[in-house]
Amino acid sequence: MKTSNAVLTGLAVAVVVAGLAWAIDVDVSGETKLPSVDVEMTEGELPAVDVETVDVDVTSGEKTVTIPYPEVDVQHEAGAQDGVAQEDDIEKMDERMEEMAEDAGDATAEGMRETADEMDDAADEVDDHTSY
Repeated sequence: MKTSNAVLTGLAVAVVVAGLAWAIDVDVSGETKLPSVDVEMTEGELPAVDVETVDVDVTSGEKTVTIPYPEVDVQHEAGAQDGVAQEDDIEKMDERMEEMAEDAGDATAEGMRETADEMDDAADEVDDHTSY
């Protein structure tokens, strides 16, 4: 309702403005002349500035840099594969998370914090058996 009133009001204003523009006739006679302006300027003066900069010597050349390549020996528990979580690890984590969800059924703020900590611990256990 408010939108239609605003549209009708805007339309009415546009019609009135258009009617006034059509009804007004302006005739201009004579030449237009700008006023003369006399501008007088004097020289300005910049302030004295004393700047002390650092002396920088820049040289270029070739340099050989040895980048160490670390050797990493990853030890896996029996049955673990690189970057792949084992199915039994995932099942254990699912079971643990279901237990925690049941425990959290009547959770208070403290209980929720403990549950979150337990979930972090469970995720860490899976990470211990998985490499990325």
